[in-house]
Amino acid sequence: GPFEVIGSPEGSSNGSAWGFEAKKSDGWYVIINGKKWGPYELAWWPEFSSDGSAWGFKAWKSDGEYVIINGKEWGPYEDAGGPSFSSDGSAWGFEAEKSDGWYVIINGKEWGPYEKVSSLYYTKDGSFVFYAATMTKPSYYRIKRVRVSLSHK
Repeated sequence: GPFEVIGSPEGSSNGSAWGFEAKKSDGWYVIINGKKWGPYELAWWPEFSSDGSAWGFKAWKSDGEYVIINGKEWGPYEDAGGPSFSSDGSAWGFEAEKSDGWYVIINGKEWGPYEKVSSLYYTKDGSFVFYAATMTKPSYYRIKRVRVSLSHK
């Protein structure tokens, strides 16, 4: 601080990780466990795995949207969904739009392009991620299942 504007605090369900978005005169920041990330032209609230081991948020820079996972920036994208996590933080992902369509990014690997994609669903142990996607107009969705084999915390 001091900050001109702050968002509501967010945290992991076990209380071990916390964060919020805040604005200073030079831009938006996201504070995670006391560490400041930014500045960005705009930043969204942070998300956490249930156990607090993984975190992320999305932010806007002049060249597009970025998703930041555990301190690593992914992007730029034309549009992006916020990050999501398995409960133990071993799997993470988000949806992102590039010029040729939508992609699903899971633990750093891309699937796509698709015409449309849904939000991600993680199995309780983080070993599989499910999402719905279509490659056609009109939209005929198929459910995709991805086996998560690598942990990128």
